[in-house]
Amino acid sequence: MITLIVILVFASILLGMYISIKAFGTGSKRSKVFEDIYFSFEDVNEIGVVYTKKGDYSAILKMDNPVRKYSADTDGYYEFTSLLASVLQVLGEGYAIHKQDIFVRKNFNMSSISGKCGDVRKHFLSDAYFKFFNGRPYIDSETYLTITQRGRNGGLKAYDADKWRDFQVKIQKVHDRLKSEDINCRFLTGDECKEYTERFFAVDFNNEVVSMNDFKVESEKIGMGDDQLKIYSLLDVDDPGLPGTLRPYADINVNNSVMPQDLLSDLSTLPDVDTLIYNQVIFLPEAGDFKVGEKEEPSRFHSQSEQSDCR
Repeated sequence: MITLIVILVFASILLGMYISIKAFGTGSKRSKVFEDIYFSFEDVNEIGVVYTKKGDYSAILKMDNPVRKYSADTDGYYEFTSLLASVLQVLGEGYAIHKQDIFVRKNFNMSSISGKCGDVRKHFLSDAYFKFFNGRPYIDSETYLTITQRGRNGGLKAYDADKWRDFQVKIQKVHDRLKSEDINCRFLTGDECKEYTERFFAVDFNNEVVSMNDFKVESEKIGMGDDQLKIYSLLDVDDPGLPGTLRPYADINVNNSVMPQDLLSDLSTLPDVDTLIYNQVIFLPEAGDFKVGEKEEPSRFHSQSEQSDCR
């Protein structure tokens, strides 16, 4: 009788273990539950926050470049460079900024602009003006600044309330710092972050509806439907080879006059390119990220990479 009871209890335990594994998986499976999640989105105080599977937080600012092309504003280039340096000082260690400039070749559509003037006479003149350019190709540009705080080792399982509060405070300080210099900027919402990410992976910032095409990866390019995507690294992180001093602009001759322009402004005029994405990333590591005997540069810039995606 006792033997029968022991067998029934043992069988019940085995049955319970089998049902538990089928329903919830093993411990190793549960520890990998977040490995298939690349990122997620959430609105926090009307600011879209992007979470990665490693526990990084990111907020995305859409901004206007303060220095216009052909503005001949030499001081503007230096002022904007100083502004970005001050933004890095505000963020401090453990943060990264990713400035992304997106150039898209479009055809001008006057219907999106004309008819907005209340004065009938001005309405007629403005429509006549825009009609002259209707259907003509032009280059549209958008700029995004992504602020990322690196999560603790252990990813989402190692939530740090202090670092989360620090992230919220500092992204607001960056926003206020840009606003103080009269730069038009705003944080994307969670839905806008999702749309922006989808457009980036589809390399489609032109069509109203975004859809992904089949990928074909080759040694020198990536095929996306009828389009081709190429990635060029403009800076070797291991050996940047940059000079000690570098002006934030280059001089060009226009009608026998010297005019400043962006160092890489020619990227926006590459022929046969519908979309060009220019990436600049600066990461400021924490002191603990350096190995013993490794020398830290005074600027504390762990890496700076520049990359262009062309389609």
